[in-house]
Amino acid sequence: MKKGLIKKSKGENMLFENKTVKKVILFIGFIFLHSIVIADDKKKLLEFNDTTLLENNTTLSSDIFGRNDVSLRKGNIFRGRFLLYPKKVWENYYTDYKSHYIKSIVAKVDERKVLDVHFGGYQPVYDNLQIEFKFMNFSSSKSIDYTLTGNQGKVAKKSFKLKRRPLEHLLAVDIPAKEKNNTINPKAWKATTINGAIEALYGKDILQKFLDSPKNYITYNTSFMTEDGLMYFRYAPMILKIKSKKEIDSIAFFYTGNIFPLISIFNLSSVSLPELKIVTGLLTSGNILVIAKGRDGKIYQSRPLYVDNTVVRDIYEGSSGIRFNIE
Repeated sequence: MKKGLIKKSKGENMLFENKTVKKVILFIGFIFLHSIVIADDKKKLLEFNDTTLLENNTTLSSDIFGRNDVSLRKGNIFRGRFLLYPKKVWENYYTDYKSHYIKSIVAKVDERKVLDVHFGGYQPVYDNLQIEFKFMNFSSSKSIDYTLTGNQGKVAKKSFKLKRRPLEHLLAVDIPAKEKNNTINPKAWKATTINGAIEALYGKDILQKFLDSPKNYITYNTSFMTEDGLMYFRYAPMILKIKSKKEIDSIAFFYTGNIFPLISIFNLSSVSLPELKIVTGLLTSGNILVIAKGRDGKIYQSRPLYVDNTVVRDIYEGSSGIRFNIE
């Protein structure tokens, strides 16, 4: 034997050739790999369950949507009307509406916004929230899609049928390739004065123009007027309507009876028409004011109208309403 070489035994040479040993090694390897796959599957299952739970926690019941009617009217214009029932989703909505409230409602046809309205935290709704709006007949789509978002981020979605006449013709509408995104500064909802809310919504330049320029007044007419203002029957609906002959970019409703006066704001797209109606409620007495921003940059405002809600509903089973006009 040469020096430095060690001769292996026959058993040692056959160790790795033994079929039984090979099977054992392969079996152990299979068990090890299988355990890794099972662990990975369990991890994915947990992740899936967590995601599903998150999705469920961010979804509102579609029961919040009530009756809906979007039909083609005279002049080849669609009129949309719908009801919302927040108390079906939030049982304590009437007594605790500041904890749960509708933050925004967006309606789209062919991915174009035809309604875009946002609300603040002081928006009591006693029975239902009613909204009416109009838009051009620019699409052959047969449905309208609503997305409602609550103040805590939960979302409800629902689609409704567009009621069309046979053999109708679409309007020749020049629609921009891309709509501008009208974002709302969150500070507007927390502003304690109307001027502060205007600055948050439109900027200091627009506010200064609003304060310095001659006023472009929005006229209004209403029933139940007294020497002191509008008599509003507490716990009854308040109907607010607005119609404009001007091209309008946004319309904001303010009420000084609330801690934060901005009630709601409507952003109007290129296919939306400035003819709106909202039925809501007011808790305390105060001044109601409407401010509209024209597409030409002009600011239109109504004169403050005092609303007296010291009269309870038992005296009159009805509603109060105000119609605003921008000439």
